[in-house]
Formats: sequence, C-alpha cells, structure tokens
Amino acid sequence: MTQVLVGADPELFWTNEKHLVSIIGKLGGNKHRNIPIDNEGNGVLEDNVAAEFNIPPANNAQAFVQSIQKNLIFLKDKAASLGLSLAEGIAAASFPREELDNPEAWIFGCEPDYNAWSGKMNMKPEADDPFLRSCGGHVHVGCTDVAPEQLIRAMDIFLGVESTKKDRDTLRRKLYGKHGAFRYKPYGAEYRTLSNFWIWDQKETEWVFNQTQKAVAFAKENHIPDDLQPLIEAAIDLGDESACTSVITMFPMIK
Repeated sequence: MTQVLVGADPELFWTNEKHLVSIIGKLGGNKHRNIPIDNEGNGVLEDNVAAEFNIPPANNAQAFVQSIQKNLIFLKDKAASLGLSLAEGIAAASFPREELDNPEAWIFGCEPDYNAWSGKMNMKPEADDPFLRSCGGHVHVGCTDVAPEQLIRAMDIFLGVESTKKDRDTLRRKLYGKHGAFRYKPYGAEYRTLSNFWIWDQKETEWVFNQTQKAVAFAKENHIPDDLQPLIEAAIDLGDESACTSVITMFPMIK
C-alpha cells in the first residue's frame, strides 16, 4: 500500500504549580505565521490560550512520531524557561478568570468546519462555562483521489470510534470533537474530531498515523453509506459503548 502524507497541528496547555496559564505573549506566532523551530517544517504558535504546533507531512510512522516529539521537547523547554510545564494529558479545562484577561483569549475558530455525514457547516459551539478551553489533535491527510466526505467518514470509523476508548475526556466534547468534523484542504482534508490525547504516548501517536493509512485505503475501495451516521454519532458524540461495539463488529479491520 502506498502511504499518503499525514500531518497534524495539535494544541496543548501550559501550567504552573497552581493552575493553567495562558500562552498569550509567551510563545509568539499566530495562525497566519508560526515560529519555525527547524528547517524541516516544524513550527509553534499561539492559538487562543493554548500552544499549537505544526509538523511537516510524513509518509511513515517514524517520521510522524519524531516530529511530534521534537515539538513537545521544544515546548517543554520553552515552558521550563518561564517556570512552567506542559499540562500533559489535559484536553479541556476551565481557566482562571485572570488568565483570560486578553481579547485573544476570546477568539475561537475563525474558519468554519463541516460535518462529513450531513454535508452541513458546523455551528460554532457555545459552552455553559465561558472559561472552558480545549485542545484538539487535528490530523491532516494528503489524499485527493477520494471524496473528502468519504475520507472523513472512514476516519470516524478507524480513529474516531476507537478514540472514545483511548480518550476519556468529556469536557472537550461539549465544544468540539463531534463525529465527522473536518475542513476541506487543497491537499485533502483536516480531521478535527480527535483531542490531543494521542500526542503524549508515542504508541498512540503511531496508532494515529497507521489508522489514518487504513482509513484512506478503506475509503478508496468502499462507499460508506449515509445511514451509518446515527451509529457513528452515538459512538463518538455520546461515547455509547454498545454503538462502539457495533461499529467494530461491522468493521473488524479497524483493529
């Protein structure tokens, strides 16, 4: 199987000994221009109160894992230089009010994303807790010979459903991480369902790369019907275990 290119732009929080700390003004860079950390395409930036990093597209799991690790090490060292550390394992949390005392802390998702099952634009989420912030682990897939909607449906099957067992975060799903969430890209699509749970363990990082390859191969050979949506929605959005089991039974090649 020819492997497609896979990239990512995960987000993470910094923390001190007492609480989460806003990244604003501490790292630099923004959505229009990141701060390169090497000549290979790795770079960091500020996104709302979180640190984000961009990796170059990889065509093998080893390169994918190495890029994730390189950025984590850079951000860990940068945080340490400020007396801070990475908030490892946290995908969503409520910030202290004083950490959100900046207009940048109230800017969310300027570009729209879509649902691959309904074909509709997703509405901007509204949280009950205005201080809740979250971190995505978005996956970028370089594939133009299959419809983006079919590709993302396959990503739901091969990554989204199984991620509910690996990622126990429930706070982020109040805002983001719904089934079929994606953005169109010139090179393919950006899958926006996953949180950052997979960046902290190299085995999970490798899993994301390998499952993405499986999803692409499946989407190229199979049509995923509309009527599967209710089951996928229940599995991913609600974390329904019986729905997850049903999907895995229907698609045993997920494993």
